[in-house]
Amino acid sequence: DNLDVLIEMSLLGTNKGTGLERVASSRGISASEVAAMGDMPNDIPMIKWAGIGGAVANAHDWVKAAADIQLPTNDEHAFAHLVDHVLNN
Repeated sequence: DNLDVLIEMSLLGTNKGTGLERVASSRGISASEVAAMGDMPNDIPMIKWAGIGGAVANAHDWVKAAADIQLPTNDEHAFAHLVDHVLNN
């Protein structure tokens, strides 16, 4: 069987967004100074928290809906496009 199931476990209230917020705030960095990108639903809290949240072209539809910007696929240098966006906008 080919099941399309993702199971993720973490401490209640902990996710990529809360982790990124904790690291950033411990260094005096605000959300508006942070860019993040992702492809899977577990990236949504991080993408929503960051000042600029990007979704790669092959991301889950929920991630694309949560993102501020749409990026090409990782194979098409999505991270470089995110850096370019941050530096030039």
